[in-house]
Amino acid sequence: MSMTYYELNVFTRPDKQSSQSGNPLAVLVGGDHLSDDKRLKITQKINFSETVFLNLAQNSLRIFSPAGELPFAGHPTVGCAWLVSHLKNIQGEFSLKLIKSQLQAFVHLNKAQVIYPGEVQVRPDTLSDSLRETLHLSAQDIGTIHHVVSGPSFKMIEVKDLSALRLATPCLGHPEKIRCYLYCRASIASFHARMFGIALPEDAATGSAAIGLAAILKSQGAPNGSFKVLQGDYMQRPSTIEVALSSHELKVGGTVELARQESFSA
Repeated sequence: MSMTYYELNVFTRPDKQSSQSGNPLAVLVGGDHLSDDKRLKITQKINFSETVFLNLAQNSLRIFSPAGELPFAGHPTVGCAWLVSHLKNIQGEFSLKLIKSQLQAFVHLNKAQVIYPGEVQVRPDTLSDSLRETLHLSAQDIGTIHHVVSGPSFKMIEVKDLSALRLATPCLGHPEKIRCYLYCRASIASFHARMFGIALPEDAATGSAAIGLAAILKSQGAPNGSFKVLQGDYMQRPSTIEVALSSHELKVGGTVELARQESFSA
């Protein structure tokens, strides 16, 4: 079966100093009849944090990570919103279908934004000494900890400063199979972050976790507004995620670039 393969860079940083920025995303168009097992094997072969199988006629997405299918993820939905707009020559607002929900997307030129579908689950959490040591954090490095479900689930760990964030190490292989998202405030309207995964050591830009951060801020009484999350610097993939929160919705978005397009045989 022949498909078209698109490689996108999502959440690129306009002021990038390196030749690459953003989180790479693989999108396959034309594989609507593939089995889920085949989709997972293709995803594992490509070995990006996520691969999307896009049914262009229906604007429907199936999102797979190397560990399995996801009901929602940030950079796949933002990237596919831009790609649908690009391939269908449409701008403005339209809908995307996910496996368990539908969400609204907005595209203008090279910027795409999606509204998180549903409610984010947020609750206080703890960090075991074993996982803290694997992350190379001291007890003094750590602020608040939350468990968040914003599509995938995350252990959201506030760290005291950029030095603690920079020295942190991945938790891949730790018995606690959990995505660890570390963040610290950079300014009143920006944060630095890193995300250590289950199937891959680190992620360059994690839109669903940025949505989780917005939900935490909202639960702490933050006013409506917007902020940026800077991620990927320690992977040489500098990324900028734009997040907006209000009383009734959470949005995530950023800039998207097409890296390459080619035929793909399953």
